[in-house]
Amino acid sequence: MTATDTELIAHITALAKDFIASDENKLCPTCDEPAWREPLIGVSTGDDPLHEEIKAHIGDYYWLPIEAFETAYPDTDATASDLSVVCWVLPQTMETKREHRRSHGFPSRRWMLSRYYGEMINERLARHLVETLRDEGYEVLAPHRIKQWQRFNYVPRGPSSRWSERHACFVSGLGTFGLSHGLITPKGIAHRCGSIIIRARIPPTERPYDTHTAYCPYLVNGKCGACIRRCPAGAISDKGIDKEKCGEFHKWLHNMSRKMYGVDGHGCGLCQAGVPCESGIPRKLLR
Repeated sequence: MTATDTELIAHITALAKDFIASDENKLCPTCDEPAWREPLIGVSTGDDPLHEEIKAHIGDYYWLPIEAFETAYPDTDATASDLSVVCWVLPQTMETKREHRRSHGFPSRRWMLSRYYGEMINERLARHLVETLRDEGYEVLAPHRIKQWQRFNYVPRGPSSRWSERHACFVSGLGTFGLSHGLITPKGIAHRCGSIIIRARIPPTERPYDTHTAYCPYLVNGKCGACIRRCPAGAISDKGIDKEKCGEFHKWLHNMSRKMYGVDGHGCGLCQAGVPCESGIPRKLLR
């Protein structure tokens, strides 16, 4: 099925919100509280020039939406303009952020649970959307879930992959990047995100920003830097984030998380709580 469908995004949004409102959304298998708050949804067209700019910035191995689509559907006759990229942001709960805000040097238990079990929910959401929409006749895929997706650890710009959920969200109007390279959204930087690519022409979300750093006070006027002080690995500086330092700290966290919390996780996220962009766009940039 191919269609120009103004109602399709409302349908996909309802699917995502209903999924997160269901019992699927638990901080851990025995927890009564949710891992995520209601999702934000954004859309970009498959032929948006920003996708090309991101590929040029990251590397030739990075997929354009049409390249990911052709990988999943090798016999397709689709063009880039036939595609839409639908993205979501899953904001952390207030309880998780409150606990994490009080943590210094080591992540809180709730944050580790959200990084481990919460990411499983994020993956199940992607699978749910893909399976539901395919059953309805659409050609659709989640780039991170197709077998050809790869990570690249030894590349000039540091560890990266064939598809970036954060960059897709940026193109789709959901937020801009901070000094820590996290995505600052209207619901803040404390979140997980995901995306699907669908053969349907959905009207794109307006991007309410002109630059990729518009929501970061430090990168706009040099007057924040809270994430620098919050980073226990010393990986964030006025030059951005040192991915190798951050990665090494995450390896250590992986082992410590098993011992302390019994969770096979490696999320840190201390730069995403206790900072002005934790739960929204910093107020000083909204004036």
